[in-house]
Amino acid sequence: MLHAQVMEKHRLSKTLLAIFILSILLVTLFLYTTNREVKPLAFCSYQPHGTRNCNMTEIIADLVLIKGMGFDGVKIFYEYIVDSGIVEPLLNYTRIIGLKVIFATHATYWNSIYPNIDFPNETIVNDYKRQLGAICGNITANGYDHVLFIAIYYPIPFEYEHVVEKLNSQEYLNALKDIVNYVKSFGLKVSLDTEGDPNVYAVPLLPEVDYYGIMPYSPDLDYMNVTYIESWASYFKNKGKQVYISEYGFRTWKPKEHWNFGMVSNETVKAKLIREFVDYCKKNFEIFTYFALFDADGGWGLANNYTRVLRESGIAMLEALNL
Repeated sequence: MLHAQVMEKHRLSKTLLAIFILSILLVTLFLYTTNREVKPLAFCSYQPHGTRNCNMTEIIADLVLIKGMGFDGVKIFYEYIVDSGIVEPLLNYTRIIGLKVIFATHATYWNSIYPNIDFPNETIVNDYKRQLGAICGNITANGYDHVLFIAIYYPIPFEYEHVVEKLNSQEYLNALKDIVNYVKSFGLKVSLDTEGDPNVYAVPLLPEVDYYGIMPYSPDLDYMNVTYIESWASYFKNKGKQVYISEYGFRTWKPKEHWNFGMVSNETVKAKLIREFVDYCKKNFEIFTYFALFDADGGWGLANNYTRVLRESGIAMLEALNL
């Protein structure tokens, strides 16, 4: 009888000790998961059509470069990817190599196929939704959960005398709501991204929108203007909205007719500012995007368009991302 009691106490002690140890582990896990910092996600802007004419062999080599540099994801500009039939290959390959995806979309193809001033007319909206439907349908049908969200760029006719009046019109607002809700109907998240200073060109705050994207390229030569960035970001943060860097970069040259934003004197200055940019974004944003991997409308690129050899700025980006 006495032996049985001793054994029972021994079993009870072991049980209590196991419960105690398990409790300590659970508390430790809780504190770790609640107090650890969220790792910011770094994206690289990439234009499959503008850079590679939608050639998947070339595109795959570019995606491998993006991944190898240390980017967490790629922001894919959607021009012609639907009609070229590369939506599925893009989604499949980015998942295989572990790149997250944001799709950058714009109803007028950035004022190139349709004038921004004509948005929203029926032709533009229908064509836009056709392409959005093909992309979103592919994502949901195949369970591609590495797509963070669809970025809907906010078309601004900067050259129009009554631009603010147009942006504030009910017709404009209704069209944006319709497009946002269309993407949301696929069960996907949506961002509304603005190319203009929201303090000047007001952006509608829609309850269906998950993120707001800003593109506060520096107006000053050889300088990353943090005050300018924060003036854009605070427009949304002060209203309790989640904001991310939709585009930001530096360029060593530009087309003659282009605005001067993002200009630097040379690659060495560009490399220095890229280090500053990555360090700043890691401390202030959960998601940020560098524009771009290659030169487009100016010398933005981190690598040579043809050889893919990293420039001085590309090496700086690689090092900054991997600190």
